[in-house]
Amino acid sequence: MKNQRGVTVVSLILYVGALLMVAIIIGRITTFFYNNVMSVQESSDYSDAYSKLNLAILSLLEDDEISNIEIGDFKKEKNEYVFMPSDTSDGTAIEVTLGKDENKVTKTIGIINNQVYVDKVLIVEDASNFNLSENHDTLEDKENYTIDLKIKVGKENFRHTYTSVVK
Repeated sequence: MKNQRGVTVVSLILYVGALLMVAIIIGRITTFFYNNVMSVQESSDYSDAYSKLNLAILSLLEDDEISNIEIGDFKKEKNEYVFMPSDTSDGTAIEVTLGKDENKVTKTIGIINNQVYVDKVLIVEDASNFNLSENHDTLEDKENYTIDLKIKVGKENFRHTYTSVVK
């Protein structure tokens, strides 16, 4: 037989197979990269929503005119949700009273239908497992407190502890 030069059927099949393998590998790497970018973006969105909630709670708890803090839940009465204090120290909403007597203002933060509201303003969507608990050094002590927040926003779990010690 003569020495054949050029492209034969066998070499063509090998070249096409190798090219196909390279295309599949590049496709898989691109898919993993894209999924990772989307995961980072979702995580960033969840973190942003938690940061808004954290800022809202901090701005309330750092006010100098706090006269009362209650943990409770929102209950639907007629066509609106009303804050109801809890018998225990756990709940899904917090009501902070600022000022005294005629200058008294109440602010609430709580979850309704998987959405967290601050005074009827939506700040977090896709929230679940929202839980607040309040602890005091003694039952008479309403100034020195610890409030634990647990929340799941989207796929991310967050937890934060707020403390206040009045000296």
